[in-house]
Amino acid sequence: MSNHRDMDVESRILEAATTVFTQKGLAGASMQDIADEARISRTSLHYYYRNKDKLFDTVFERVVDAFITQLIGIMNADTPLAEKLKRFVDGYLDFMLDNPGYVSFMVHDLNVTPERMVKLILSRDFDVEKLKGQIIAEMENNQCSEFDVAQFWASLIGMSIMPFVFKPMVTKFFLDESEDRFREFISRRKQHILDFLMKYIKN
Repeated sequence: MSNHRDMDVESRILEAATTVFTQKGLAGASMQDIADEARISRTSLHYYYRNKDKLFDTVFERVVDAFITQLIGIMNADTPLAEKLKRFVDGYLDFMLDNPGYVSFMVHDLNVTPERMVKLILSRDFDVEKLKGQIIAEMENNQCSEFDVAQFWASLIGMSIMPFVFKPMVTKFFLDESEDRFREFISRRKQHILDFLMKYIKN
């Protein structure tokens, strides 16, 4: 019975911490905020997690791990580059669309502790050399003499995440502050990103 109760309390803590961290980031959140959200005392919270950094580490892996693992699986797969990019863009944008709070959570963490994301990706055996080789082979097939793999990767990630970072501006100025129109915009953007990247490779 005690173990079951402990698991229930810890689950509530992690749910509460996810909510607080996605809203306020690591620096803006406090252990009291998380205890209040979980409806427990701060003393009880410290019984499970001694400090905020340890709790943030746990939440970060909980939030990001499955998402990152899925995307790395796509990039490591033995599939044509065009199909790989489509699956990556679909997965990335759908996740961000369905989990809006995670956008600021991950961007904040990349700003403050960029090595955490790098460490997580490396721990999941991302075969970056395989991806580089596939991109270069595609470039050579299209007789493209100048190509920068780093620029390609930065464009892929930047074009995928920036609409969510600047969502308030995009919806205010161009989409009448409509959530439905923003979702339609993201749906159309998938093809826009793919067209841009494949054109980049072919040119």
